Amino acid sequence: SRVKTLKEVNLDYLAIEQAAFSLDMPHAMHTLYSPLSNPSTVDPILQSISAKLVTLCATLDEYPYVRFRAGQHKMETLARLFQTKMNDYVAGNSAFAYCPQRSTLLFMERSQDQMSPLMHECTYQAMVYDLLDGNGLDGDAISYPADTANGTVTKQALLNENDPLWCELRHTHIAEVSQDIGQRMAALSASNAGTSLTGKGGKAPDVAQLAAALRELPEFRDTLSKLSQHLYLAGKTLDVFTKTDLLGVSTLEQSMATGVDETGKKIKLPKVMKDMEDLLRDPKVPNSDKARLLAIFVITNDAVKDVERKKLFQLANLPAITDKALQNMKYLGVFMSKISVVANATGHALTTEDLTTAAKKATSSEYATSRYEPKLKGWMEKILKKTLDATEFPYVISPPSGSNSPTSKKEPVSMRKYGIA
Repeated sequence: SRVKTLKEVNLDYLAIEQAAFSLDMPHAMHTLYSPLSNPSTVDPILQSISAKLVTLCATLDEYPYVRFRAGQHKMETLARLFQTKMNDYVAGNSAFAYCPQRSTLLFMERSQDQMSPLMHECTYQAMVYDLLDGNGLDGDAISYPADTANGTVTKQALLNENDPLWCELRHTHIAEVSQDIGQRMAALSASNAGTSLTGKGGKAPDVAQLAAALRELPEFRDTLSKLSQHLYLAGKTLDVFTKTDLLGVSTLEQSMATGVDETGKKIKLPKVMKDMEDLLRDPKVPNSDKARLLAIFVITNDAVKDVERKKLFQLANLPAITDKALQNMKYLGVFMSKISVVANATGHALTTEDLTTAAKKATSSEYATSRYEPKLKGWMEKILKKTLDATEFPYVISPPSGSNSPTSKKEPVSMRKYGIA
Protein backbone atom coordinates (compact mmCIF):
# COMPACT_ATOMS: atom_id res chain seq x y z
CA SER A 1 0.00 0.00 0.00
CA ARG A 2 1.03 3.61 -0.50
CA VAL A 3 1.08 6.46 1.98
CA LYS A 4 -1.24 9.15 0.63
CA THR A 5 -0.82 11.75 3.35
CA LEU A 6 1.79 12.36 6.02
CA LYS A 7 1.42 15.05 8.66
CA GLU A 8 3.85 15.86 11.41
CA VAL A 9 2.16 16.64 14.72
CA ASN A 10 4.05 18.87 17.13
CA LEU A 11 3.64 17.13 20.48
CA ASP A 12 6.42 18.29 22.79
CA TYR A 13 5.05 16.75 25.99
CA LEU A 14 4.18 13.36 27.48
CA ALA A 15 0.55 12.35 27.97
CA ILE A 16 1.11 10.18 31.04
CA GLU A 17 -2.59 9.80 31.91
CA GLN A 18 -5.98 10.77 30.59
CA ALA A 19 -5.96 13.86 32.81
CA ALA A 20 -2.24 14.44 33.35
CA PHE A 21 0.76 15.41 31.27
CA SER A 22 4.47 15.94 31.79
CA LEU A 23 6.91 18.25 30.04
CA ASP A 24 9.65 15.66 30.68
CA MET A 25 12.04 18.18 32.21
CA PRO A 26 13.26 16.46 35.40
CA HIS A 27 16.11 18.93 36.00
CA ALA A 28 14.10 22.12 35.45
CA MET A 29 13.35 22.72 39.12
CA HIS A 30 17.01 22.43 40.11
CA THR A 31 18.03 24.83 37.36
CA LEU A 32 15.35 27.38 38.25
CA TYR A 33 16.01 27.39 42.00
CA SER A 34 19.71 26.59 42.24
CA PRO A 35 21.80 29.19 44.10
CA LEU A 36 24.01 29.20 41.00
CA SER A 37 21.15 29.98 38.65
CA ASN A 38 21.44 33.07 36.48
CA PRO A 39 19.72 34.44 33.34
CA SER A 40 21.92 32.32 31.07
CA THR A 41 20.63 29.10 32.71
CA VAL A 42 17.08 30.14 33.64
CA ASP A 43 16.00 31.84 30.39
CA PRO A 44 16.44 28.73 28.17
CA ILE A 45 14.36 26.69 30.62
CA LEU A 46 11.53 29.23 30.59
CA GLN A 47 11.67 29.41 26.79
CA SER A 48 11.44 25.63 26.55
CA ILE A 49 8.56 25.35 29.04
CA SER A 50 6.52 28.01 27.24
CA ALA A 51 7.10 26.40 23.83
CA LYS A 52 6.10 22.96 25.11
CA LEU A 53 2.91 24.36 26.66
CA VAL A 54 1.96 25.90 23.31
CA THR A 55 2.06 22.45 21.69
CA LEU A 56 -0.13 21.13 24.51
CA CYS A 57 -2.73 23.87 24.11
CA ALA A 58 -2.70 23.46 20.33
CA THR A 59 -3.42 19.74 20.75
CA LEU A 60 -6.30 20.45 23.12
CA ASP A 61 -7.71 23.23 20.93
CA GLU A 62 -7.26 25.63 23.82
CA TYR A 63 -6.37 29.33 23.66
CA PRO A 64 -6.33 30.06 27.39
CA TYR A 65 -6.43 33.28 29.34
CA VAL A 66 -3.08 33.49 31.10
CA ARG A 67 -2.66 34.40 34.77
CA PHE A 68 0.16 34.30 37.32
CA ARG A 69 0.69 34.93 41.02
CA ALA A 70 1.63 38.57 41.61
CA GLY A 71 5.14 39.07 42.93
CA GLN A 72 6.58 35.91 41.37
CA HIS A 73 9.10 37.19 38.83
CA LYS A 74 9.88 33.83 37.20
CA MET A 75 6.20 33.00 36.76
CA GLU A 76 5.37 36.42 35.34
CA THR A 77 8.21 36.02 32.86
CA LEU A 78 7.02 32.54 31.92
CA ALA A 79 3.40 33.67 31.60
CA ARG A 80 4.34 36.50 29.25
CA LEU A 81 6.61 34.23 27.19
CA PHE A 82 3.79 31.72 26.79
CA GLN A 83 1.28 34.41 25.87
CA THR A 84 3.58 35.74 23.15
CA LYS A 85 4.27 32.27 21.71
CA MET A 86 0.60 31.29 21.88
CA ASN A 87 -0.46 34.50 20.13
CA ASP A 88 2.12 33.84 17.42
CA TYR A 89 0.82 30.29 16.97
CA VAL A 90 -2.80 31.43 16.64
CA ALA A 91 -1.85 34.19 14.20
CA GLY A 92 0.19 31.80 12.07
CA ASN A 93 -2.34 28.96 11.94
CA SER A 94 -5.59 30.05 10.33
CA ALA A 95 -7.04 26.52 10.64
CA PHE A 96 -6.68 26.55 14.43
CA ALA A 97 -10.17 26.62 15.98
CA TYR A 98 -10.05 26.98 19.73
CA CYS A 99 -12.85 26.30 22.20
CA PRO A 100 -15.23 29.28 22.50
CA GLN A 101 -15.40 28.86 26.29
CA ARG A 102 -11.76 29.72 26.86
CA SER A 103 -9.92 28.07 29.72
CA THR A 104 -7.45 29.67 32.13
CA LEU A 105 -3.78 28.78 32.44
CA LEU A 106 -2.44 29.73 35.89
CA PHE A 107 1.32 29.88 36.48
CA MET A 108 2.39 29.18 40.06
CA GLU A 109 5.75 28.57 41.71
CA ARG A 110 6.33 25.47 43.80
CA SER A 111 7.04 27.83 46.71
CA GLN A 112 3.28 28.47 46.90
CA ASP A 113 2.59 24.81 47.64
CA GLN A 114 5.57 23.06 49.22
CA MET A 115 3.27 20.78 51.23
CA SER A 116 1.66 18.59 48.57
CA PRO A 117 4.81 16.70 47.44
CA LEU A 118 5.68 15.98 51.08
CA MET A 119 2.31 14.68 52.27
CA HIS A 120 1.50 10.97 52.13
CA GLU A 121 -1.51 10.53 49.86
CA CYS A 122 -3.53 7.42 50.74
CA THR A 123 -5.20 6.72 47.41
CA TYR A 124 -4.20 3.57 45.52
CA GLN A 125 -2.03 5.07 42.78
CA ALA A 126 -0.18 7.41 45.12
CA MET A 127 0.59 4.65 47.61
CA VAL A 128 1.81 2.21 44.95
CA TYR A 129 4.29 4.75 43.54
CA ASP A 130 5.26 6.09 46.96
CA LEU A 131 5.72 2.80 48.81
CA LEU A 132 6.62 0.24 46.16
CA ASP A 133 9.14 2.22 44.09
CA GLY A 134 12.20 -0.05 43.93
CA ASN A 135 10.24 -2.73 45.79
CA GLY A 136 8.64 -4.50 42.84
CA LEU A 137 7.91 -1.30 40.94
CA ASP A 138 10.19 -0.05 38.16
CA GLY A 139 8.75 3.00 36.44
CA ASP A 140 5.27 1.89 35.38
CA ALA A 141 6.15 -1.83 35.40
CA ILE A 142 5.19 -3.90 38.43
CA SER A 143 6.36 -7.43 39.25
CA TYR A 144 3.95 -9.68 41.12
CA PRO A 145 3.48 -13.41 41.89
CA ALA A 146 0.78 -15.21 39.92
CA ASP A 147 -0.61 -18.71 40.41
CA THR A 148 -0.64 -20.79 37.23
CA ALA A 149 -1.07 -24.43 36.28
CA ASN A 150 2.71 -24.75 36.64
CA GLY A 151 2.79 -23.20 40.09
CA THR A 152 3.54 -19.66 41.22
CA VAL A 153 5.51 -17.56 38.76
CA THR A 154 6.60 -13.91 38.69
CA LYS A 155 4.79 -11.82 36.13
CA GLN A 156 5.09 -8.21 35.02
CA ALA A 157 2.33 -5.76 34.19
CA LEU A 158 2.18 -2.12 33.19
CA LEU A 159 0.17 0.35 35.24
CA ASN A 160 -1.22 2.54 32.50
CA GLU A 161 -4.33 3.53 30.56
CA ASN A 162 -4.56 0.05 29.00
CA ASP A 163 -5.56 -1.39 32.37
CA PRO A 164 -9.24 -0.45 32.93
CA LEU A 165 -9.22 -1.68 36.53
CA TRP A 166 -6.18 0.45 37.37
CA CYS A 167 -7.82 3.50 35.80
CA GLU A 168 -11.00 2.86 37.75
CA LEU A 169 -9.40 2.28 41.17
CA ARG A 170 -6.27 4.44 41.16
CA HIS A 171 -7.90 7.43 42.86
CA THR A 172 -9.78 5.28 45.39
CA HIS A 173 -8.67 5.28 49.02
CA ILE A 174 -6.43 2.27 49.61
CA ALA A 175 -8.69 0.99 52.41
CA GLU A 176 -11.49 0.48 49.88
CA VAL A 177 -9.47 -1.13 47.08
CA SER A 178 -9.04 -4.63 48.59
CA GLN A 179 -12.67 -4.64 49.66
CA ASP A 180 -13.78 -3.63 46.17
CA ILE A 181 -11.71 -6.39 44.52
CA GLY A 182 -13.04 -9.00 46.95
CA GLN A 183 -16.59 -7.96 46.10
CA ARG A 184 -15.83 -8.29 42.39
CA MET A 185 -14.49 -11.80 42.91
CA ALA A 186 -17.59 -12.73 44.88
CA ALA A 187 -19.78 -11.32 42.12
CA LEU A 188 -17.91 -13.38 39.53
CA SER A 189 -18.42 -16.51 41.57
CA ALA A 190 -22.11 -15.77 42.11
CA SER A 191 -22.62 -15.14 38.40
CA ASN A 192 -21.45 -18.65 37.54
CA ALA A 193 -24.38 -21.08 37.95
CA GLY A 194 -22.08 -24.06 38.36
CA THR A 195 -20.12 -22.61 41.24
CA SER A 196 -21.33 -22.95 44.78
CA LEU A 197 -18.80 -22.02 47.40
CA THR A 198 -18.75 -22.21 51.15
CA GLY A 199 -15.89 -21.40 53.43
CA LYS A 200 -14.75 -23.25 56.54
CA GLY A 201 -17.57 -24.00 58.95
CA GLY A 202 -20.18 -23.07 56.38
CA LYS A 203 -19.08 -19.44 56.35
CA ALA A 204 -18.83 -17.23 53.25
CA PRO A 205 -15.59 -17.94 51.34
CA ASP A 206 -12.64 -15.58 51.72
CA VAL A 207 -10.86 -13.93 48.79
CA ALA A 208 -8.27 -16.74 48.52
CA GLN A 209 -10.97 -19.40 48.30
CA LEU A 210 -12.87 -17.42 45.68
CA ALA A 211 -9.72 -16.99 43.62
CA ALA A 212 -8.93 -20.70 43.81
CA ALA A 213 -12.42 -21.64 42.64
CA LEU A 214 -12.51 -19.09 39.82
CA ARG A 215 -9.09 -20.23 38.61
CA GLU A 216 -10.70 -23.49 37.54
CA LEU A 217 -13.10 -21.64 35.23
CA PRO A 218 -11.40 -20.80 31.89
CA GLU A 219 -13.80 -17.98 31.05
CA PHE A 220 -12.77 -16.08 34.19
CA ARG A 221 -9.01 -16.56 34.06
CA ASP A 222 -8.13 -13.25 32.38
CA THR A 223 -10.42 -11.28 34.66
CA LEU A 224 -9.16 -13.14 37.71
CA SER A 225 -5.55 -12.53 36.70
CA LYS A 226 -6.13 -8.78 36.65
CA LEU A 227 -8.08 -8.82 39.92
CA SER A 228 -5.35 -10.93 41.58
CA GLN A 229 -2.68 -8.52 40.37
CA HIS A 230 -4.35 -5.53 41.99
CA LEU A 231 -5.28 -7.48 45.11
CA TYR A 232 -1.58 -8.27 45.51
CA LEU A 233 -0.53 -4.65 44.93
CA ALA A 234 -3.09 -3.27 47.38
CA GLY A 235 -2.10 -5.85 49.97
CA LYS A 236 1.60 -5.13 49.56
CA THR A 237 1.12 -1.36 49.96
CA LEU A 238 -0.96 -1.94 53.10
CA ASP A 239 1.78 -4.25 54.41
CA VAL A 240 4.40 -1.51 53.99
CA PHE A 241 1.93 1.02 55.44
CA THR A 242 1.63 -1.08 58.61
CA LYS A 243 5.31 -2.04 58.98
CA THR A 244 6.50 1.58 58.74
CA ASP A 245 3.81 3.04 61.06
CA LEU A 246 2.59 5.18 58.21
CA LEU A 247 -0.79 5.60 59.90
CA GLY A 248 0.84 7.54 62.73
CA VAL A 249 3.07 9.48 60.33
CA SER A 250 0.32 10.47 57.91
CA THR A 251 -2.16 11.35 60.68
CA LEU A 252 0.38 13.76 62.20
CA GLU A 253 1.12 15.20 58.76
CA GLN A 254 -2.58 15.88 58.26
CA SER A 255 -2.91 17.53 61.67
CA MET A 256 0.07 19.82 61.09
CA ALA A 257 -1.09 20.74 57.60
CA THR A 258 -4.68 21.51 58.59
CA GLY A 259 -4.07 22.91 62.08
CA VAL A 260 -6.60 20.54 63.67
CA ASP A 261 -6.51 16.92 64.80
CA GLU A 262 -8.72 14.10 63.53
CA THR A 263 -11.49 15.14 65.96
CA GLY A 264 -11.51 18.73 64.67
CA LYS A 265 -9.78 20.26 67.70
CA LYS A 266 -7.05 22.85 67.18
CA ILE A 267 -3.65 21.25 67.66
CA LYS A 268 -1.29 22.41 70.41
CA LEU A 269 2.45 22.71 69.90
CA PRO A 270 3.43 20.59 72.97
CA LYS A 271 1.34 17.68 71.64
CA VAL A 272 2.83 18.08 68.16
CA MET A 273 6.34 18.11 69.61
CA LYS A 274 5.67 14.91 71.60
CA ASP A 275 4.20 13.13 68.57
CA MET A 276 7.15 14.27 66.45
CA GLU A 277 9.65 13.02 69.03
CA ASP A 278 7.93 9.63 69.29
CA LEU A 279 7.92 9.10 65.52
CA LEU A 280 11.48 10.36 65.01
CA ARG A 281 12.67 7.87 67.66
CA ASP A 282 10.70 5.00 66.11
CA PRO A 283 13.09 2.63 64.26
CA LYS A 284 10.19 1.42 62.08
CA VAL A 285 9.81 4.84 60.46
CA PRO A 286 12.25 5.13 57.50
CA ASN A 287 14.54 8.14 57.19
CA SER A 288 12.68 9.38 54.13
CA ASP A 289 9.46 9.68 56.14
CA LYS A 290 11.29 11.34 59.04
CA ALA A 291 12.66 13.91 56.59
CA ARG A 292 9.17 14.58 55.23
CA LEU A 293 7.83 15.00 58.76
CA LEU A 294 10.57 17.49 59.62
CA ALA A 295 9.96 19.49 56.45
CA ILE A 296 6.20 19.65 57.11
CA PHE A 297 6.85 20.60 60.74
CA VAL A 298 9.07 23.52 59.73
CA ILE A 299 6.63 24.71 57.03
CA THR A 300 3.68 24.69 59.43
CA ASN A 301 5.43 26.00 62.55
CA ASP A 302 7.16 29.29 61.77
CA ALA A 303 7.04 30.35 65.43
CA VAL A 304 8.94 27.37 66.86
CA LYS A 305 12.19 28.28 68.62
CA ASP A 306 15.47 27.21 67.05
CA VAL A 307 16.39 25.09 70.07
CA GLU A 308 13.24 22.99 69.63
CA ARG A 309 13.86 22.55 65.90
CA LYS A 310 17.45 21.47 66.54
CA LYS A 311 16.24 18.93 69.10
CA LEU A 312 14.01 17.30 66.50
CA PHE A 313 16.78 17.20 63.90
CA GLN A 314 19.11 15.59 66.42
CA LEU A 315 16.48 12.97 67.26
CA ALA A 316 16.00 12.13 63.58
CA ASN A 317 19.75 11.62 63.13
CA LEU A 318 19.41 11.75 59.36
CA PRO A 319 22.25 11.10 56.90
CA ALA A 320 24.21 14.21 55.93
CA ILE A 321 22.85 14.21 52.37
CA THR A 322 19.24 14.16 53.64
CA ASP A 323 19.95 16.92 56.11
CA LYS A 324 21.50 18.96 53.29
CA ALA A 325 18.38 18.44 51.16
CA LEU A 326 16.24 19.82 53.99
CA GLN A 327 18.53 22.81 54.39
CA ASN A 328 18.25 23.48 50.65
CA MET A 329 14.51 23.99 51.00
CA LYS A 330 15.42 27.59 51.81
CA TYR A 331 15.51 28.16 48.06
CA LEU A 332 11.76 27.51 48.11
CA GLY A 333 11.22 29.82 51.07
CA VAL A 334 11.42 27.14 53.79
CA PHE A 335 14.08 27.94 56.40
CA MET A 336 15.21 25.29 58.89
CA SER A 337 16.24 28.06 61.27
CA LYS A 338 13.92 30.88 62.23
CA ILE A 339 14.71 34.11 60.37
CA SER A 340 12.59 37.09 61.39
CA VAL A 341 12.78 38.87 58.03
CA VAL A 342 11.04 36.00 56.28
CA ALA A 343 8.11 35.47 58.65
CA ASN A 344 5.45 33.32 56.96
CA ALA A 345 7.74 32.88 53.96
CA THR A 346 6.14 29.52 53.35
CA GLY A 347 2.73 31.08 52.88
CA HIS A 348 1.16 28.44 55.12
CA ALA A 349 -0.26 30.74 57.81
CA LEU A 350 -3.72 29.40 58.64
CA THR A 351 -6.59 31.83 59.09
CA THR A 352 -9.56 31.38 61.42
CA GLU A 353 -11.61 30.50 58.34
CA ASP A 354 -9.05 27.85 57.35
CA LEU A 355 -9.22 26.26 60.82
CA THR A 356 -13.02 26.30 60.87
CA THR A 357 -13.17 24.63 57.46
CA ALA A 358 -10.56 22.05 58.50
CA ALA A 359 -12.48 21.27 61.70
CA LYS A 360 -15.69 20.63 59.75
CA LYS A 361 -13.85 18.40 57.29
CA ALA A 362 -12.16 16.46 60.10
CA THR A 363 -15.47 15.55 61.71
CA SER A 364 -17.06 14.58 58.39
CA SER A 365 -14.08 12.84 56.76
CA GLU A 366 -14.13 9.04 56.73
CA TYR A 367 -10.34 8.85 56.89
CA ALA A 368 -8.06 10.75 59.28
CA THR A 369 -5.30 10.48 56.68
CA SER A 370 -7.24 12.31 53.94
CA ARG A 371 -8.24 15.66 55.42
CA TYR A 372 -5.74 18.09 53.86
CA GLU A 373 -6.63 20.02 50.73
CA PRO A 374 -3.91 22.17 49.10
CA LYS A 375 -4.58 25.87 48.68
CA LEU A 376 -4.19 25.36 44.95
CA LYS A 377 -7.51 23.51 44.94
CA GLY A 378 -9.26 26.55 46.37
CA TRP A 379 -7.68 28.84 43.79
CA MET A 380 -8.71 26.51 40.96
CA GLU A 381 -12.28 26.42 42.23
CA LYS A 382 -12.33 30.22 42.26
CA ILE A 383 -11.10 30.25 38.67
CA LEU A 384 -14.00 27.99 37.67
CA LYS A 385 -16.42 30.28 39.48
CA LYS A 386 -14.67 33.39 38.08
CA THR A 387 -14.08 34.80 41.55
CA LEU A 388 -10.27 34.62 41.76
CA ASP A 389 -8.87 38.04 42.70
CA ALA A 390 -7.38 39.74 39.63
CA THR A 391 -4.96 41.81 41.72
CA GLU A 392 -3.45 38.84 43.48
CA PHE A 393 -3.56 36.76 40.29
CA PRO A 394 -3.34 39.22 37.38
CA TYR A 395 -3.96 38.40 33.71
CA VAL A 396 -1.30 38.89 31.06
CA ILE A 397 -4.12 40.07 28.77
CA SER A 398 -7.43 40.72 30.50
CA PRO A 399 -10.48 38.99 29.01
CA PRO A 400 -13.29 41.07 27.49
CA SER A 401 -15.29 42.87 30.17
CA GLY A 402 -18.45 40.83 29.58
CA SER A 403 -16.73 37.46 30.08
CA ASN A 404 -16.49 37.89 33.85
CA SER A 405 -19.90 39.43 34.43
CA PRO A 406 -22.32 37.56 36.70
CA THR A 407 -24.65 36.83 33.80
CA SER A 408 -21.88 35.06 31.93
CA LYS A 409 -21.09 32.69 34.79
CA LYS A 410 -21.92 29.08 34.10
CA GLU A 411 -22.01 26.04 36.30
CA PRO A 412 -18.34 25.17 37.02
CA VAL A 413 -17.08 21.94 35.53
CA SER A 414 -14.16 19.76 36.50
CA MET A 415 -11.17 19.80 34.16
CA ARG A 416 -10.80 16.06 34.78
CA LYS A 417 -14.13 15.55 32.95
CA TYR A 418 -12.52 16.62 29.72
CA GLY A 419 -9.15 15.01 30.34
CA ILE A 420 -7.31 18.31 30.63
CA ALA A 421 -4.51 18.87 33.10
